[in-house]
Amino acid sequence: MPSYLSSADAASSYDAYGCLVSFNLLAHAHNTCLRHAIGELRRSYPRATVPYADYFAAYLEILGDAPCLGFEGGVAPRRARCGAGGPYNFVSGRLCGAPGTTVCPDPSGRVSWDGIHMTQHTYGVMAELLYRRGLACPVPAKLPRQKDCPPRQ
Repeated sequence: MPSYLSSADAASSYDAYGCLVSFNLLAHAHNTCLRHAIGELRRSYPRATVPYADYFAAYLEILGDAPCLGFEGGVAPRRARCGAGGPYNFVSGRLCGAPGTTVCPDPSGRVSWDGIHMTQHTYGVMAELLYRRGLACPVPAKLPRQKDCPPRQ
């Protein structure tokens, strides 16, 4: 998200996706612990449904395949649609709607609306990835063209 990206200066802070390495490591560690805890819950309560949605993997897929998913290419997926300038169109303290910020009438080409929140199009793509492409298991409802969940561990 642009709000996080604008907080680092060193080029070594970023990965191949243009994301902050330290935040990605934290997200990966969190998800590893979360999957382990969910596995424990599923073993302890076999009749309960304990879902898991890999929001992080979905977000990385959006960044890695932005043009094919209906987003602008290049650095645009990392820039806020509404903002106050700078490399990510995000300046803390000058949020969307403040004097001097820009607003685009069609936010659908960007992942982030204001540097903090995703656009409507991004939420739609996230839902598609989570519910139909197997990044959420089990899903709350069986949908057409949905991948099956991997076997329970």
